Amino acid sequence: MAVYCDYLLDHGVHNPFNFLLAGHERYALVAVGCEGRTPAGQVLGAVSIYTEEGHSLDSASIQRSSPPTLMSWHSTQRLLAVAWKSGEITLYNHDDEALIETALIHPEGAMVILLWNASGTRLISGDEGGDVAVWHLDSHGRIAGTGKLPSFQHSFESLSCGVLQSSINADSSDVKISELARRAVEGDEAALDLFLMRQRVSNATARRAESPRAIKKRRTSSHTGRFSFFVGTPRGGVFYASSTNDVYRIAELDSGVHSLFFFSQKSMLIAISETQSLTKMTMGLDGHVGDSSTFKLSFPLFPTVILWTVPGALAFCAKEESLRVWDFNEDDGYHVECPENTSKVYGMAFNGNHAVTRGVLVGGTASGHLLRWWYSKPSKSPRSASSADYEPSNAWESLDMTQLDHPIEEVVCMGSRNIFAYLHNNAVTILKQGNMSAYFGGQTCAVQVSSSRVLVENFEKGSVKELRTDIHITGIHVSDQNLLVWNWRKLVVYSIGNDGSFRAAGSFDIQGALLSLYKQTVLVAQGREVRMASYTGMTKQTLVLPESEGECDALTVSEPYVIVGTSGGYIRVFDSSRREARSIRSCNVWQSVPDVGPLYSIQCNSNCTCVSFQFTRLNSDVPDCRLFVWDFESDDIHVMDFESLTTGQVDSGDLSPPLSNASEEARQLASDRCPISHFWDKKEPKLLVCECAGVRRDVSGLSSGEVSPRSSAPASKVDVAGVVMFFTGEHGFLLQDCFVIEKNYTGLLGLNVPYIYFSKKQSTSDDGGASGSTGETSSKSVVARVLLRDFSELDDASRANESTRRALLDFSFHLALGNLDEAFGKVRKVKSKDIWTNLAKMCVKRQRLDVATVCLGNMGNCGALRALRLEKEKHKEPEVHLALVALHLDMHDEAKELYRSCGRFDLLNEFCQCSNEWDEAEHVAQQSDRIHLRNTHYSHAKQLEAEGDIPDAAAYFERADTHHRDVPRMLVDKPTDLEEYVGRTGDPVLFSYWGSYLESLNEMETALQFYNEYNDIMGQVRVLCYMEKYREASELANHSGDKAAFYHLARQYELMQMASQSVEYYSKALAFTNAISVAKENQLDGDLMGLALRSSKDDMLDVAQYFEGVNIVDKAVILYQKGGDVAKALELSFRTKEFSALESIADDLDENTNPEILVSCAEFFISHGQHERAVPILVSAKKYLEAMDISLTHKVPITVEMAEKMTLPKSDDPAEMEHRNSILEKVAMCAEEHGQYQLACKKFTQGGMHVNAMKALIKSGDVEKICFFANANRRRDLYVMAANWLHLQDWRNDAVIMKQIVTMYTKGKALDSLAAFYESCAQLEVDDFRNYNKALAALKEAQKYLAKAKQKSTSAAIESQSAFLETRISLIEKFVKAKELFKSEPTEAVRLCRELLEEGDVETAMRIGDIYAVMVDHYAQQGDAKQAYALMQELRQQAPDVNMAYFIPMSIIESVHRALGVPLGRGRGAEEVDGGTGGADTAQADELVDDDDEEDDIAVEL
Repeated sequence: MAVYCDYLLDHGVHNPFNFLLAGHERYALVAVGCEGRTPAGQVLGAVSIYTEEGHSLDSASIQRSSPPTLMSWHSTQRLLAVAWKSGEITLYNHDDEALIETALIHPEGAMVILLWNASGTRLISGDEGGDVAVWHLDSHGRIAGTGKLPSFQHSFESLSCGVLQSSINADSSDVKISELARRAVEGDEAALDLFLMRQRVSNATARRAESPRAIKKRRTSSHTGRFSFFVGTPRGGVFYASSTNDVYRIAELDSGVHSLFFFSQKSMLIAISETQSLTKMTMGLDGHVGDSSTFKLSFPLFPTVILWTVPGALAFCAKEESLRVWDFNEDDGYHVECPENTSKVYGMAFNGNHAVTRGVLVGGTASGHLLRWWYSKPSKSPRSASSADYEPSNAWESLDMTQLDHPIEEVVCMGSRNIFAYLHNNAVTILKQGNMSAYFGGQTCAVQVSSSRVLVENFEKGSVKELRTDIHITGIHVSDQNLLVWNWRKLVVYSIGNDGSFRAAGSFDIQGALLSLYKQTVLVAQGREVRMASYTGMTKQTLVLPESEGECDALTVSEPYVIVGTSGGYIRVFDSSRREARSIRSCNVWQSVPDVGPLYSIQCNSNCTCVSFQFTRLNSDVPDCRLFVWDFESDDIHVMDFESLTTGQVDSGDLSPPLSNASEEARQLASDRCPISHFWDKKEPKLLVCECAGVRRDVSGLSSGEVSPRSSAPASKVDVAGVVMFFTGEHGFLLQDCFVIEKNYTGLLGLNVPYIYFSKKQSTSDDGGASGSTGETSSKSVVARVLLRDFSELDDASRANESTRRALLDFSFHLALGNLDEAFGKVRKVKSKDIWTNLAKMCVKRQRLDVATVCLGNMGNCGALRALRLEKEKHKEPEVHLALVALHLDMHDEAKELYRSCGRFDLLNEFCQCSNEWDEAEHVAQQSDRIHLRNTHYSHAKQLEAEGDIPDAAAYFERADTHHRDVPRMLVDKPTDLEEYVGRTGDPVLFSYWGSYLESLNEMETALQFYNEYNDIMGQVRVLCYMEKYREASELANHSGDKAAFYHLARQYELMQMASQSVEYYSKALAFTNAISVAKENQLDGDLMGLALRSSKDDMLDVAQYFEGVNIVDKAVILYQKGGDVAKALELSFRTKEFSALESIADDLDENTNPEILVSCAEFFISHGQHERAVPILVSAKKYLEAMDISLTHKVPITVEMAEKMTLPKSDDPAEMEHRNSILEKVAMCAEEHGQYQLACKKFTQGGMHVNAMKALIKSGDVEKICFFANANRRRDLYVMAANWLHLQDWRNDAVIMKQIVTMYTKGKALDSLAAFYESCAQLEVDDFRNYNKALAALKEAQKYLAKAKQKSTSAAIESQSAFLETRISLIEKFVKAKELFKSEPTEAVRLCRELLEEGDVETAMRIGDIYAVMVDHYAQQGDAKQAYALMQELRQQAPDVNMAYFIPMSIIESVHRALGVPLGRGRGAEEVDGGTGGADTAQADELVDDDDEEDDIAVEL
């Protein structure tokens, strides 16, 4: 809360009048000029300069014999220019305390122009006579040049005002600071102006990107040195003037120019005339006018003050109850309204705080109110804002309103802080705003309510006492017995009596020190010393800080410790428990936390184990967003970053979200904030509270009270929030709660469990009364106590109980750590039902269902526990379960939030309905539960109907789309209201209802009109029939096709005994049952069949009985069949010998038909020789054996479907299984008989007859299926059977079959058969391919498998076969060896061949022709034709019938005969070749004898 101190200024002039006020833009200085009279009656003009506390600067008191007319401060220096009516211009430099006189060039008269450029190097002066001068000043404020003459002069006809033109856009971001500095050093005046302007705005706003318009209008380097301005004349002329002596008229107004303004961002000149016309002109670089426009201002009185506020916004003060602002950015105007109970605004000033997007507008009213508005630039411009209701005036937020004792005539700002000087009743007062001083001492709290008033409140006694002092208070400290107040020059100590009275205990002078009260000692921290003094100023002890640590910046006390923060970034702790205080520890916090500013605040917990502190940001007065705690035990510094809501140790640098038992909403509220104050609990050493502002709010104004108004909206980041935390050295920061601080609370005072203490606004302000009064006047309290969340539901007795408070604090602390066992252990002894109820509510808020369940048990709320158990069975969401607990605890708002958080809007809707909150229920249904929207409207309508609110009920029935039924029901006893409602809505359904109502009243014509108007065909037909207009009714029904109309007409025709028409219209209405009934009654047999077939099965059977009764058998049979009574159809067919119908019925017979009927039907087909139709029917009748007999006898094939029907299910009964297998065997035999081998195989297999199955499959000849079947059954006998059958196939030409044979014999363990197969392969190689090598390999394989067979069986056959095989192998080996020796040892080879020929059983292993052929080939190659011929002759003798060409190539035979001259013969030996048979034999020989390279390789490989 802001506190204002007022200082009435002493001018030193007798009866002053005609005041002039000029406040410095940067420094807290104000120049006051006035006119007075000397005792002799002579005119006296005086100008004085005052500080913020109203002290006059003696060296700055200037007096002249003429009054001052204008005053203007230098923008950056403490340099004041004063223009006097005599034409003099005086400069006062406060830094040098020098008074400078300029040359007298202006004649006597009023000065109208006195302007500084931005850098302060130029001063422009102009008088009403038209003389303008530009003065060049150096850095010390002295006139440059000789004779103190101006650097530029020009005379106009007259002058009324003037304004400077900025040559470079101050917001241009493309010009670097370094470039501006370089150009300024080189003498560029415009660059120097911009450089200083940039300095002024650098700490308040970020650089902004240059707009396209600014880029377009960027100044070129050739114009950077220009200096130009504009002046206006009383006759309406506007002139441009520059430093290059360019002067020309640029505009002419309709009347005299009152004031000129220049908007640099748009290079726009604004001229306001005496007749309230505003002309805006876009200016070029050389003063040429571009676009211009003029519009009329509508003020009742001409504005007394016109000034720039934020860029582009020109404010007008015209003695109205509001201020007007014209925004040249948006080219629109608006009003800034004053608060209620204020009068007209007379004075206005703007404190821009060197910022371009924010500032404070100050206004003074005739009723003595000082008004302030804070400007915050909106995120979107009015034209781009999404809301159509956007108001530009909303950017001006009203701050506090101060009531003063005098009407305010004029007001000016002093510097960037909230210090104002205002004129009232020919007097000037400085009003200085400061922070409210307050101190919370546990049970006693002192709050400053005005500059010299303090309210002291004792919470234990419940008393509030007021103290009025004779000093302007800047600081307060209070204990239970003493109160310390001070300002920068003096401190006063008061003792507080038991009755709350105050008595001065001592005082002494100080000089800008930090103070605190400790027992009977006053601590005064100044420089590097902390002086411990008595109440009268006697020094008890002086604590001196090391020089390296700097001076004292912060001071706090936690008995018996004194903690000092220094400007060098140190925190030092002193122990004063003994006679002499001593330093016990210190810490260089700047070393651990770099890149921060000075200490902002410092606090210590109750047992002095932790010190918390906060810095300002580097090169700024804004507090840092981090809070630090130095833990003495571990000597670690912990940090809590509120902007990111993370915590951790500073040294580790690893920050993470803090542990918390707060809700998610509270955690979100605590983030993105900046702490502005914090306090530890007075008793609990680990509990502290912080007051935090949103980081988007400019918190630099906090030190001067510029806190934006607090709002109660829970999610707004611009609100000020309170954050409650635990801190321990072991666990760091633990977030306990976060809440929005109410708007009327002005600051945090302290924490003392179970309350948090805040200062609040006073309803009235009264600063009257005598100074120094210490009476017992009681005032209204300005301290508010807010319960901690954990204690909010407890009664006063429970809050006062120390054990209960301790238990709840420990419970909350351990709950934040997640230690549920520890948490419950702390509250286990608490037996109060109220406490457990409140703990349950806490658990609901923190969403701890497990803890809430235990609390319900301790409360004894069995109903809630049972409901919770049932709810868990119905819904899985834990939020739903928590919402149920909240409902049992009457926490309706929390229940709604829980339903909303888990997305169960249906339950939220239902709850709102039960709570009679229909608006919210409908909103929920509309936005998130649309599936129940109509149901919600209907329930609301029923509720309104029960309450008797008929119109609203009807409206909600309409929304529920049930008004067609419910509104007539509701208004059935009010026909007049119902008729009015029907006529008003114009609903066709309701009009039809109203027509029915009129019809019931026998008003047929009127009813017909209603039906006709809203196209109710049924109603029209009904009325027409009643009026006996059947023809019109029939035409209408036929034209519309309305089934209800058809039915009504049919019913009427039936009553009229018009059967044909009745049947026709019943059929059109699809009421076939009715049509059939009428047709039967009237013997319309021709229509019955068609009607029955279109109707249901019941109607078909009914008509079939009718046809049977009238002996129309064929139609009866068909209808019985179509109706599903096949037995009846068969019976009727047999009885009437309808064979054609019987055949059609047979197609629909299945196993569900009566077996007797099936047998009868089968016998019928057998008797007529249709056995192929009888067999399926017998199968359906389960006469399987009879069906098989007929199939075998009459060669009727068995289908797969029939076979499957005859496959009985398996059973555990052996007799049933035997019966099943016998049927399967019969089915398989029948299928095999008809060539269905695969089906036979399947049924044999299902019957367990695998051998028969293989035999049936072998008959099919399918190699793939045979092999698959053998492999699938894995039986040896089946493998052998498959191999034996494959052995009979063309395995010689199919390698796949050969491999399958080997595989099957191997798997079947038939090794002797496998050996025999290899012998067959060997014989094939010898006979067909004469490849004895491969034959030998095959025989060896046979020998290997035969040896294995001998191991399992010692039969004589195997022994004989083995001996025979060995003989064959030895003979073939000798022959193969002989063939190989012909290349190296031919003699030995011939000998071996002779030995083979001499063997008696050589032909069991090979052919002798192959032996002779080898020898003949050898001798032929050696050229021994004679020996070769002898061998051929020997072969003929050994085998007379041999075909010589089969063994010996014909070429060799011919060459041998040719060599010996022996002619070839004509026999089988091809001795002679002629044109007869020999040619054919030769061709045959060539065909049979192939080269070895062309032989087919069929060697057996395993």
